[in-house]
Amino acid sequence: MVLAGTMAIALRNTDWQVWMLTTKGDPNDLVDWRKWGFRNYAAPKDRETTLLPNALYFRIDVKNAKGEDVSQIDQAQRIFNAAYLRQRVICIVDEYVSVVTSTRNAGQSLLDIFQRGGGRTVGLIGLTQEPVYVPRQLISQATHIFLFTLTHTYDIKYASTICPNYIPPSTRGDPYGFYYKWVDGPSNEWMYYQNQKEWYKDLGIAMPKPIEVPPQGLQTQIY
Repeated sequence: MVLAGTMAIALRNTDWQVWMLTTKGDPNDLVDWRKWGFRNYAAPKDRETTLLPNALYFRIDVKNAKGEDVSQIDQAQRIFNAAYLRQRVICIVDEYVSVVTSTRNAGQSLLDIFQRGGGRTVGLIGLTQEPVYVPRQLISQATHIFLFTLTHTYDIKYASTICPNYIPPSTRGDPYGFYYKWVDGPSNEWMYYQNQKEWYKDLGIAMPKPIEVPPQGLQTQIY
């Protein structure tokens, strides 16, 4: 969320957009995203209530307005394709497992972004609490990797194959700790941070804060 919000703020005076795909349906998550200026892509009036017009979220539900079951995967893949065609989009996925077609297949639209997004100026930030169920290439070929606390035995074992010295940060007494690796960076080594502030201190910049929204007098309804 901090990374996505930072990017949206840095790119707000350009034609770049930051798209967040939310599949969990947790209203508390949307409250936090909206604090960063993100607004509902499908609600034009809502989009007018932010100082960050390039920060957008897509609600991906399991049922439509008629109460009929709909596929989260199909919805997400269409959004990925739209981002790929538009260009200059950074996609954020709040749970990889909800948008991939299987544990071995990311889906063609997501794979297009992952494999050819650089040439199309389309980026991707993907999150998961269950890495063991995510297609291997989405993690093993990522450029930047963050590993937070995992609790399931198989997920911890999988994380250890990526980061040999992985111990869940909560086990180390750091509930907000994480491991970070810039895969093709100058050092190519895993770093450990007790929290986000420590990471930004290492970067030499202050930790960003949510942009203050909305402008006074405009609506604040969550769509």
